[in-house]
Amino acid sequence: MPNFRTVGPRLGEAVKELKPALASLDSLAAADALEQGGTVSVTLSTGTFDLGVEDLELRVKSQGGFAVSRDGGEVIALDLALDDALLRRGYLRDVVRQVQDLRKNTGLDVADRIVLHVTGIDDLADGFDVLASEVLAVQVISGEGEGEGCVLELDDGRDAKAWITKVSPTS
Repeated sequence: MPNFRTVGPRLGEAVKELKPALASLDSLAAADALEQGGTVSVTLSTGTFDLGVEDLELRVKSQGGFAVSRDGGEVIALDLALDDALLRRGYLRDVVRQVQDLRKNTGLDVADRIVLHVTGIDDLADGFDVLASEVLAVQVISGEGEGEGCVLELDDGRDAKAWITKVSPTS
């Protein structure tokens, strides 16, 4: 991207030709030359000009499905695609958070153990051990508990509920 404050006075009216001229360059070679402290040459109607790092700003443009960040010569691309396993982990984390809120709202002590009944999240069953560990459940049961249960609000809008029952300490 041109820095028009530095190139404008040097190029005059030919500055209008600069963007197309830069677009025709080998962008990787030009970026490499500028990062090494060199220059890139562009030919315009009024002559050939050497442009350096003070004249051009390097930018990274992301491709679809990626977020890109650049710091000096370092470029990082983050794949934004969410596969099923990652979505399930996110839903499981959300269930943990909501059950922790339910524990707090029902007056349970931080160390109290519970039995957790859940419905509508059978697809997360492979993470029930993690769920149990995080919410101090001695058991996670797929099925309704006693009473109405508490609705779990997950991003995919599924019909999910949780019931918690405090477990009496064993002697």
